[in-house]
Amino acid sequence: MTKQQMIRLGAIVAVSAVSVVALQMSGGKPAPAAPVQMAVAAAPATEPPATPAPAKPAASVAEAPVITPAPVVSTPAAPGTAEAAGLSECHADMALIPQAGAMLDLGLLAPCRPDERVVIRHGGLVITGQTSPAGTLIASLPALVSPAEVRMEFADGTSVSQTVEIEGLEDFERFAVQWMEGDAFSLHALTPGAEYDSPGHLSAANPGRPSAEGHFLSVIGNPAAERALMAEVYTWPKGQTAADSPIGFSLEAAVTAQSCGREMPAETLHLSGGRLLVRELSISMPDCTATGEFLVLPNPVSPEKLAAN
Repeated sequence: MTKQQMIRLGAIVAVSAVSVVALQMSGGKPAPAAPVQMAVAAAPATEPPATPAPAKPAASVAEAPVITPAPVVSTPAAPGTAEAAGLSECHADMALIPQAGAMLDLGLLAPCRPDERVVIRHGGLVITGQTSPAGTLIASLPALVSPAEVRMEFADGTSVSQTVEIEGLEDFERFAVQWMEGDAFSLHALTPGAEYDSPGHLSAANPGRPSAEGHFLSVIGNPAAERALMAEVYTWPKGQTAADSPIGFSLEAAVTAQSCGREMPAETLHLSGGRLLVRELSISMPDCTATGEFLVLPNPVSPEKLAAN
C-alpha cells in the first residue's frame, strides 16, 4: 500500500470512527437537555421598628411558573456530509492513484461488505478481487487507457468507480492475457540479453518491479475469489521489439486435470501506439495423458500467431 493510499484511506477511517464514537456516546439519540435550576434570593436584613405596627393581611404570593423544557428535535444529517457518510451502513469509498510505470494503485473501504467478491474492470481487463474481513481491498493494475476509469462491482449489482489521468502511458507497450477459473495461462518474457531461468526471465514467479523503464510483468486478480478471473500483463518500452527470438516472449498454456482434453478460451489485449486491440483466443488442449506439459505460443503479439490458434 503506498503512502498516498494510506493517507487517503486513513482519512476515510478517521471520519467513520469519529461519527461512530459520537453516536455511541449519545446512545444513538440526542443528549437530553440539562435541568433548569432556579435560585431563591434571600431578602435583605432590616432593623426592627421602634413601635410595633398593626398587623396587616399577608399579601398573596403568586406561585412560580412551571418551566417545561422545549422538546429537542433531531435533524438527520444532510446527504453527502461526513456525518452522513460515517453513519451510512453500506457506504463504500474508493481511492485511485497513478504510480510509476503507468500503473494504478486502488483501494476500497466498504465496512458492510466483508469477504465479498468484487469484479474490477478497466480498459477491457476484467478480474476478481475479494474484500478482507474488515471490508477493505488493495490492488494494483497496469493502465491500458488514459483517462483511466476503474469500476468495482459488487454482488448486489451496485458499483463504485473513479477516473484519473495517466502520465507516460504513451511510453509503453503492453500485452495481456486473461482467463477464467480452471484454465491455466502464463506469460514469459526475456529482458534484453537474458536467458531462461536467469534474473531477466520474467514470469509470475519473477515478475520484476514496475518502473519508468518498463520490462515488468503484472499478475492480477485474486485466485481465492469465487469464480476467479485472472490476468497477466507484460509491459515493455515503446519502440522495442517484444520478441527478438522465438523464446523472447511467449504465452504458455498448462495441461492440467482441469484443462486437458478440451477447448481452453482466453482473451488477449495488446496496447501499442495508443491503440488497444482485443482478441478472442481458444486453444485445443491435448488429452489428459499430457498432464504436466505446456503448449507454447512464441511471440503471441503477432496477429498471425493468434489467428492460427
